[in-house]
Amino acid sequence: MVTVATDVVVEELHRATCVKCSYRGELRADKTVAREDRNRHVDWHRRLDGAIDRAREYLATVGVTVLDHQWTMDRAFLAIVADDHGVLVVIDVRAHQERYGAPLDLMPGGKRKVMRRLGQLWLGQHGLRRDQLRVDVIGVLGEPLGQYTIEHVRGVG
Repeated sequence: MVTVATDVVVEELHRATCVKCSYRGELRADKTVAREDRNRHVDWHRRLDGAIDRAREYLATVGVTVLDHQWTMDRAFLAIVADDHGVLVVIDVRAHQERYGAPLDLMPGGKRKVMRRLGQLWLGQHGLRRDQLRVDVIGVLGEPLGQYTIEHVRGVG
């Protein structure tokens, strides 16, 4: 039995899976997702979507060509795939408020290796070849719908 409740699929496995990102959250004893947990997760998607849009706008202003965004394969996700003068760049976008620290501080070390592999998979899926692949992080600091600051860290992995 599967039912849909605001971007969250409820399964009999006593877990909830987000339709967009495969996030798996705990269900309550009555097999429903706590409303505050669901709303918090949906709000996170809205912030991330806004941050990705702002990151794409920023990249256009610095001469980087966005090739793809919000690319998924199985449970893996690349926020932005871009070309920077012949170099394939896979970009992790971090949407947060300043109190949580710098974008690079929020990126686990193992994720850099995973992003490189996903970049290679993206190239293979699109039949492209690049000699160089770079991992960047773009942080959107503040509220994506209000005032914000872009922080771009190049070559983190």
